[in-house]
Amino acid sequence: MPQPIDREGVARAYPVSWGLTEPPSGAIGWACRFRIVEWWNGEAWEDWTQFECEVEGTFWLTKKDGTVNENAARSLSDSLGWNDAEFETLRRFDWSGKGVQIAIKEEEYNKVRRFRAAFINPWDSTPGGGASDMSDEKIKQAQARFGSQLRAIIGQKPAPPGSPSAPKPVVPKPKIPPTGSAAAKQKAATAPTPAANTEAA
Repeated sequence: MPQPIDREGVARAYPVSWGLTEPPSGAIGWACRFRIVEWWNGEAWEDWTQFECEVEGTFWLTKKDGTVNENAARSLSDSLGWNDAEFETLRRFDWSGKGVQIAIKEEEYNKVRRFRAAFINPWDSTPGGGASDMSDEKIKQAQARFGSQLRAIIGQKPAPPGSPSAPKPVVPKPKIPPTGSAAAKQKAATAPTPAANTEAA
């Protein structure tokens, strides 16, 4: 069984499941569950594959006011290689083999504290520096409404070539180090300048 993350920090991870979501506000987000494979301890990357730790995050491509979230669009393009500005590609392409770097933050939702992937960046970024609930028709409508704005931001390029293979499954091993351990006391570097805020503006 995957373990939920229990701290803030910076991690390298692979998408496990993903989709597009549209809450009542009308904003559209790419929701993703990530499997953490490496953790930044403030000085170096630690191998976390043995812990089978996962975290979720939603990256809002459009805002409540009906405009495109430029930072999020650029961030997903740079991190995933999403280059064709098509919502359908974000939903259907196999992103499981695309490693990314995520900044994890604690947030409160309905009076419940939880840890979420707040920002997404390319795998080699310098540290310190889900399921789909939208129907085909909704996605087509969103594409017609926002497609030209997205293309203006990230350009019009072909969809990513061929679905990359998923990483090999890991065998369940020890729990992640407790937050009071010596390793956990090493503070993770502050996440880089926000690239894709999870809050729908």
